[in-house]
Amino acid sequence: MASANGRQRLDRKSLQRIDKNRNKLEAIRTAYDSNLSQIFTSSSIFNAALLQLPIRMGRPIKPEVLPPRAAGNIELLKIPNFFHLTPQKVRRDTTALTDLCTQWPEKLSNRPIRLYSRNYLYAGPSVAHPKSHTVKLEVCVRDLPLRQQAKKQLKALAGRCYNTKSDILTLIGSKCPTRKQNREHVMYLLTALILESNKLTD
Repeated sequence: MASANGRQRLDRKSLQRIDKNRNKLEAIRTAYDSNLSQIFTSSSIFNAALLQLPIRMGRPIKPEVLPPRAAGNIELLKIPNFFHLTPQKVRRDTTALTDLCTQWPEKLSNRPIRLYSRNYLYAGPSVAHPKSHTVKLEVCVRDLPLRQQAKKQLKALAGRCYNTKSDILTLIGSKCPTRKQNREHVMYLLTALILESNKLTD
């Protein structure tokens, strides 16, 4: 039914549905402000029984048909949520870790070795991204405590991993399943290169 100004008027059932959804959102907002992290202890899939949000997800069969509801929706099982990271939870954890933190040192010595890794935040079946375990090590060869002859041998052994223009040696570890193992692997490769370069050759 259309009103006098041309806008479509909602029937009684639609208004009751809107009020019901509004009440649900207010209840969820109240629970979120209090402490929702007691219900969701970690990242998990969406549970319509614990969190009754009026959401829909999925591809409709027909354009005039709405996507399926949250209850029993298989599409919502594919994406983990972060409802456990409430502001109260983050504030409480940071406060608990404050006693374990130390002041940043004012004078740091030159550290030529640089390790790079990336953290990904994306929508997928798992929180861990397939590329998050990759570790890249960069070191400037002139900063290494090596003799001139040893540096030449290291450049020869590194091959394509050494950039002649920037004088940077780059080692990438991605074969191991975890980031810690890849970090140890690239450090082992650097140690092996330094030891082999220090060997005297005729």
